[in-house]
Amino acid sequence: MDALLAEDSSLELALARRELARMRAELDQVRRELEHARENGHRTSELLERERAHFHSVFEGIGEGLIITDLEDRVMYANERMLKMCGFSREEMMGRPAYEVLLPPDEWPELRGRNERRAQGHADVYETQLQRKNGARFWTLIHATPLRDPAGNIVGTIGAQLDITKRKNAEFALQQSEHRLRGIIEHAVDGFIVHDFDGNLLEVNAQICNSLGFSRDELLTMNVRDFELNFRDAEVLQKWQNVRNGERVTVNGRQKRRDGSSFPVEVRIGVVEWSGSEAMLALVRDVSERERLERELRDALLERRLIMDAVPDVLFRLDLEGHLVAWNRELEQVTGCTPEILSNRPATAFFEKPHHGPIMDAVVRSLRGEQVEVSAPLLHANGTTTPFSFAAVPLRDEKGTLLGLVGTGRDITEHLKAEEQTLLSLREKEVLLKEIHHRVKNNLQIINSLLSMQADALGDDRVKAAFSESQNRIRAMALIHETLYSAGDLGRIDVRAYCNRLTSALVRGYGASVPGVSLHLDVPEGLFLPLDAAVPCGLIINELVTNSLKYAFPGERSGAISIAVELEGEDHWVLRVADDGVGMPAVNVSTIGSTGLQLVTGLCDQLESNYRVTSTNGTQWTIPFITA
Repeated sequence: MDALLAEDSSLELALARRELARMRAELDQVRRELEHARENGHRTSELLERERAHFHSVFEGIGEGLIITDLEDRVMYANERMLKMCGFSREEMMGRPAYEVLLPPDEWPELRGRNERRAQGHADVYETQLQRKNGARFWTLIHATPLRDPAGNIVGTIGAQLDITKRKNAEFALQQSEHRLRGIIEHAVDGFIVHDFDGNLLEVNAQICNSLGFSRDELLTMNVRDFELNFRDAEVLQKWQNVRNGERVTVNGRQKRRDGSSFPVEVRIGVVEWSGSEAMLALVRDVSERERLERELRDALLERRLIMDAVPDVLFRLDLEGHLVAWNRELEQVTGCTPEILSNRPATAFFEKPHHGPIMDAVVRSLRGEQVEVSAPLLHANGTTTPFSFAAVPLRDEKGTLLGLVGTGRDITEHLKAEEQTLLSLREKEVLLKEIHHRVKNNLQIINSLLSMQADALGDDRVKAAFSESQNRIRAMALIHETLYSAGDLGRIDVRAYCNRLTSALVRGYGASVPGVSLHLDVPEGLFLPLDAAVPCGLIINELVTNSLKYAFPGERSGAISIAVELEGEDHWVLRVADDGVGMPAVNVSTIGSTGLQLVTGLCDQLESNYRVTSTNGTQWTIPFITA
C-alpha cells in the first residue's frame, strides 16, 4: 500500500513538472517573438501587451495554483486557482511575503530557508501544509524552481502548488486502518500466520509467538513444516491444494513448541493478497481446553448414562414440543422399542388413544412450571400395556430458560395389586366393625332394658330416677354405635344427625314435665367428629341437657335450651350448651356433689378442654377442644 501511495505522489510530481515545462516553453516562445519584433522594428508596447495577455492565459489556464515571488519572497503574481485555494483576494496577497500569507509564524523560518536555497539555483519539490485565510490547513504538493531573467540571473521563484488534501486524508485513514488492523491482529485470541505456498512464513502475530515460544524474528525465518506435526498428512496436503484452488478450509492438527511439547490446534486457511502477491492466511486456535472439556463432557455423559441405566425406574426427557430426546435403558425394555424408534417420538405415542388427553395435559402443565403426576397404562411394542405412574418437572438451564421437562415412570402393577388387596381387607374390616358396632348397640340396649326392668321392680322413686339417668347415658352411647353402623364412615360421626337423635330422645323423656321449654340446635351440616371425641361429647350433651330439663325451669317456668357445635379452625372445636333458666349457684362446679356434673367435668378433662361455666341469665357451658 505504501508503494501505491508513493507511486501516486511520483505521478502528481511528474504531471506538475510537465505542466511547468510546457508553461516555460510558451513563455520562451513569447520572449523569442518579442526579440524578433524588436529586431524587425515593431512597436514594443504592442508586443508587450501580447506577452502579458499570453502570460495571463497560460497562468490562468493551468490546473494548479501558481505563484511568483521575488527574492524577498514577496508575491508578484498568483493565478485564480491559487487565490481560490488560499481564500485570499489578489490585493491581499500582492506585495506581501508568501510565508506571512500562507503559514503561521512558527513555520516561517522553514519557508525562508527554502527560499534561500532556491536563490542559489536549487529547485525544490516537497509536501507541506499551508494555511487558508480562515485558518484551515490543507495539504499541498509544491514544485518550486528559480525564476531567471533573460540574462540568466535569478530574480525570484515560480511555484506550482497542487492541493493533495484528499490524498493525504486517504493516506492518514489508511495508516489508521492499518494501525487498527495491526492492533486487532496483535490482540487476537487466535494465532495469525501468513505464509507463501511453499510454507515460508511472511507475517505472524504475538499470539502465535506466545503459543510456539519463538520470537517474531525467529518465526519469520522458519517454514510451517518446522512446527506443524501433521503437515505431511495426506488429508492436510489435499486441503492445502483445495486452498490453492480458492477454497477456505479448516484442518485439525498439532503444533510443536520450542521446548518440544505439542498441543492440538484448529486452523482455518484461505488465500489473501500480501504485498502484491497471493499468500496463505492461517488462523490458528489452540483447542487444548476445548478438547479437555469435550473429554470431560464425554466422561460426564457416560457417567450419567451409567447412572440412568442403573435406575430401576424409567427416566426420560421431553423437549418443548413434547418429543422424547433422552431416556434410559429401562424405557427400551418396558416398551420393547429400539433407540432409533424412540428418538424424537411424541409422548402420546407410548399410550393408547383414550389416554392421550390426560398425558398431553400433564405435559403442558409441566412445561408451565407445575410438578405433575399422572397414571396411565404404558404401551408395549407388542400391543400389551403395563400400568405406570409418571411424575415430571420442568427442565431449565442456569439462566432460567425453559428447555423441556424431565420425568420418571414406575411400574405400579404390584402396587395396584397390593392396593386392591388392601381395599378388600379394608372392606372386610368395615363389615366386621359394623357388626361390632351393631352388637355393642344391641348389648347396650339389652343393658338398658335390664335397668328398666330393675327400676320397675323397685318402689323408691329416687332409685328409679337414678336408674333412669343411667339409662339415658347408656342410650347416648348406644346411639353413637347405631349411627356408625348405619353410616358409610366407621371412623367419624355426623355431628348434626347425632345431636338431632340424641336431643329428640331427651325431649321425649322429659317433655311432659317441662312443657314450656323449647330446644334449639345450632350445628352446621357436614361436620364430622372422630369417634374418640364423639363419645365424650355425646355424654356431655346428654348430662347438661338432662340437668337443664330437671333443674333450670322449676314449676311451670318456660324457657329454652340451646346446643351449638362449631369448627373454628383445623381440628379446633367448640361445644356450647346453654339455657335461660334460674342458673347455677356461684360455686366451683368441680366441687358440686352432683354425679352428672362430676361426669361432665371428668369428660371435659378427657377432652383436655379448658371449659368455662357462666351463670348470667341462665347457665352456659363453653367447652373448646382439639381432635388432632
